[in-house]
Amino acid sequence: MHYKNINSIKQLRKNKKVTQKELSTYIGISERNYRAKENGCVQFTSYEMIRLKKYFKLNYEDFFNIFFTN
Repeated sequence: MHYKNINSIKQLRKNKKVTQKELSTYIGISERNYRAKENGCVQFTSYEMIRLKKYFKLNYEDFFNIFFTN
């Protein structure tokens, strides 16, 4: 599955002025791995999606639209 709105994660990160390194540390993966996921080359795991939901304080609708809408 490819994420329809994966760029939303990048935009959220930039709006919060958070680096990829900071966010990768928060969700527990390497910066290189995070970069690949943010660019849509590799999928986020369920655990990582939940961590991002918590970090960005996403409601369920936004979370669903980012990760599960085709």
